[in-house]
Amino acid sequence: MTEILVGLSSAILAGGAGFYASKITNREKTKRKRRRV
Repeated sequence: MTEILVGLSSAILAGGAGFYASKITNREKTKRKRRRV
């Protein structure tokens, strides 16, 4: 049971980190677009 919980928690953390990273990249892209305009 503990191994399954650890796997799930690690997967959730990895997904959250990926989502956060994508948010940062999206912000950088929007900033670049604003600078062009």
